[in-house]
Amino acid sequence: MSLAASGGGAGLGAGIAAHGGPSAMATHAAAHAHHQGGASHAGPAPGVAPPGSFAALAADVVDRGQNLTLRGVRGVAGLPVVAIDLYGDGGEVAAFPPVAGEDEDTGNASGKKQKSAKAAAAKAAAKAKAKAEEEPRSIKAIGSISVNRTDVVLKKDDDATHKAVRRLLTKGFGYETVMKAALMEDEKATNDAAKAARIVKPHLLLGVRRTAELDPATLALYTVADADGAAIAEVSDAARSNAVTIRNGTLDGSARPNGDDFDRVAFHLAIHGKKKGLTMLPDEAVGIVVAQAKRLAYKDYAEDIADADDDADSEEAYLEVPTAVAVPGWNCSDATSEALIEACGGGSNVALYQRPVAAAVGSLLPRSDTGAPSKLLQHVGEKLNAVNKERQMRARTAEARGEEPDGPTEAFHPVLVYAGATAEGLEMTAVQLSKIQDMDEVDGMAPFGDFKVITSVAYRTNDPMSKVKQALNVLTANIDEMMPELFDDDGGPVSFVTYGSISTQLKMREALTKALAASSDEDWSSGKIPFQSTKEECVACGVALLAAVSHGRLTTVVSETRKDGKQRAKGKPAVVVQNSSCSAVGVRYNYFGGSEKKWSAVKTVFDFDRRVPAGPYSIEFSAAECAAIRANGGKDMEEEELLEASKTLGGAKNIPAREEAALALRVQVVQQLERDGTWIKVGDVMKPLTMTKKNDDDDEDDDDAKAKAEPFACEESILELSLNPVGMLTNAFISDGQSVVQATKSARNSAIRYYVGIAAAILFFGGFMVKSYMEEKIFERDVQRVLAFYKHAAPGSISDGDDRNARWLVYKYKGRKDKLWRRLEVKYDMEVKQAWEWDDDDQVQKEDGETEDLDGNSDEPKGDEQGEDKQDDEPDL
Repeated sequence: MSLAASGGGAGLGAGIAAHGGPSAMATHAAAHAHHQGGASHAGPAPGVAPPGSFAALAADVVDRGQNLTLRGVRGVAGLPVVAIDLYGDGGEVAAFPPVAGEDEDTGNASGKKQKSAKAAAAKAAAKAKAKAEEEPRSIKAIGSISVNRTDVVLKKDDDATHKAVRRLLTKGFGYETVMKAALMEDEKATNDAAKAARIVKPHLLLGVRRTAELDPATLALYTVADADGAAIAEVSDAARSNAVTIRNGTLDGSARPNGDDFDRVAFHLAIHGKKKGLTMLPDEAVGIVVAQAKRLAYKDYAEDIADADDDADSEEAYLEVPTAVAVPGWNCSDATSEALIEACGGGSNVALYQRPVAAAVGSLLPRSDTGAPSKLLQHVGEKLNAVNKERQMRARTAEARGEEPDGPTEAFHPVLVYAGATAEGLEMTAVQLSKIQDMDEVDGMAPFGDFKVITSVAYRTNDPMSKVKQALNVLTANIDEMMPELFDDDGGPVSFVTYGSISTQLKMREALTKALAASSDEDWSSGKIPFQSTKEECVACGVALLAAVSHGRLTTVVSETRKDGKQRAKGKPAVVVQNSSCSAVGVRYNYFGGSEKKWSAVKTVFDFDRRVPAGPYSIEFSAAECAAIRANGGKDMEEEELLEASKTLGGAKNIPAREEAALALRVQVVQQLERDGTWIKVGDVMKPLTMTKKNDDDDEDDDDAKAKAEPFACEESILELSLNPVGMLTNAFISDGQSVVQATKSARNSAIRYYVGIAAAILFFGGFMVKSYMEEKIFERDVQRVLAFYKHAAPGSISDGDDRNARWLVYKYKGRKDKLWRRLEVKYDMEVKQAWEWDDDDQVQKEDGETEDLDGNSDEPKGDEQGEDKQDDEPDL
């Protein structure tokens, strides 16, 4: 093999050592040497002009998987991206700087309608560009959201506080007023229960439907009031006596929770003794926390915007700042992700990422204080260079001897195991790094361009260290199964990397050391795998980098050949992540109208460690199959057996059975957040084969019209499921809307049309075949007729026995045979008979000419006379 192909990491260590920060240019020579060593150059080919603006690059790399749009990204290009480690113990915040050098048309694609922060950011481009030339771009670690971290602490018995919070809940704006008048920032006062009402970690309740669904550890953080009471009812004594309680509520205004997707757990705030209590959803409480983080990030860049536009100082301009949040693996669920997007303001400028992936990306960033490369990156670079050098030597030796190498010679891709814990959960993830990049091209932020998640294990627990051994055993088993040659070829993982608060990392290292020592696998228990720690802001900074890549702010440039053969420069994301699913998704069926005891076992659609985004995965439903399974008592059937049974139940006579089965079918999508854990319902129970008839005058949003709509059974439908990296599910139903009766008629008509079509085709094409066959037979008959005529009318002539001439005459007089026969009769004065008629006449003449000579005399000439007569009858040739 080529040595150049295995030299991909030869220059990484030198590049890291020389790269004193994002602005250092000392790595240019090292990076150039690295690319000469075999790694593909990230820039365009010589002679190919790079894209001229951020907009040109962003058009190629905007992350549609995060529901980002090019217009939305360009509209907030002049604003920082705020990244929040919402589930971390410290509530760390980081920010990625705005894009410099965009004019008003490019930076603000929404035109005159979008003002405030967007317009201000666009007008500040010139100053931002000048500042960027003086200072290099870098991710800024801002610190904790507040002294209360992710808690919301409100003043008690304060009129201004009650008014500000009520205004925010009823009108949806007024965050600045809440922060100035209602929130408590005095650390001593916040611990005084008489003065402060604390909403503890509201993000833990995002998407929770009922208090009964909460795990005991999370439930212990809150005071529950009216757990089994109505959503709309008189406030109980427990709710009045506690400043903050949680209770079951509804989004649709129902008096009682109905066990559907509109149920929500909500906070009841009794923050003023003389005023009515307030109801606040967890989404709204988290919205206050997110607004605080946006405000912090906005302050660092607001000076430049304010100098360019006076409107930039509007009260809530910071709410336009795009947001990115890290979601831990143990909480990557559909309900949580959906609620979190709503809490961050919704729209198209909210991005969610897996927390372990963010930690992996953030751990390789340079130090935020000095700009120097992290110890982990230095360690990975040294290991990478050493292994690649060894493999290059192995390849050279094998090539010189003309032998096969005795080990791997391809480029080395290091594997790191990340372990992190918070007060609510534990997560471990194995990540493989590849594609070494020019550090100058990515501002020293992304030394590796590809992050491949091998496997991830997470548990929700209030004692994460007690789960370390169990998580490690599952993780190592998965790694050994997916990468069986890891220790033989690569020497095992390069390092164990911890992330989170410093105290938690110390505990994690101790727990991992004990768990590894107790492992029965000698490779893992050898103690040769080193440990590396990270900064507390590691996750937040990693989220900021991932969000910048999704927004097209950090890219590389590659050359692309167009259809016309010309080359063009194209933007490419600086970091590409191959995520794996932290959750499993399944479906279960009920063929008896939703009876609790008749639900089938869960059938897994997307399993753990599945590459995500995944889907759409199609599930087909048929009324005939439902009737067959229903007749079998709801038990699973073999595919062939089910097919035969469904065919038997087809047709008009089984319409009642199919309609009953279709109307009784229920489907529930479920999600599993822990391996071998419980399945959680996602959304409401679905009726894929039940549809409703709507009048043209009915309003789609009219609940009364929906209730009165008459349901009918559908013959067939398809459910499509898709899963994204943070556990959010999307589903879609596809159906032609035909009822069972209509489908039966359509099937009958289709069958009739099918067989009629086949018969018509047979008659049509068969008619041509018969016609062709008959014409050929008639043609051959007429040719023989002409040949027979010439044989008798002109024996010995040229035409006698001339098959080609006969065929030509028959072909020439095709359709005018009577004329041919008349001409032949006139010319030769002989009737043109059929070929077999000549044979009959010859036989008759022969029989007439034969007589019996009883006397022994004969009138026929004998001897030479007979021979002479025969010779005289032969044609003259």
